[in-house]
Amino acid sequence: MELEAAGLSYEREVWIFVAYKGREVGKPRVDFIIEDILVEIKAQSELEPVAFVQTLSYLKASGCKVGLLVNFGASKIEVKRLAN
Repeated sequence: MELEAAGLSYEREVWIFVAYKGREVGKPRVDFIIEDILVEIKAQSELEPVAFVQTLSYLKASGCKVGLLVNFGASKIEVKRLAN
């Protein structure tokens, strides 16, 4: 509701296609794309390296230039900015 109230364009649970040599090899789902920023949400006590690798892979496949990895599971909200 807040994204709409702020006038931001967004999509929830966006399927992105991963291709290799012109053939689809995967179809992961991204939590949000807000404007041109990919947002991946986690709820872990501590962000693990695989979360960074996953988000970077989604960035490359989606064509977005910037991504945010947001973790709500720690004692404080963590936001990590990643770039493609």
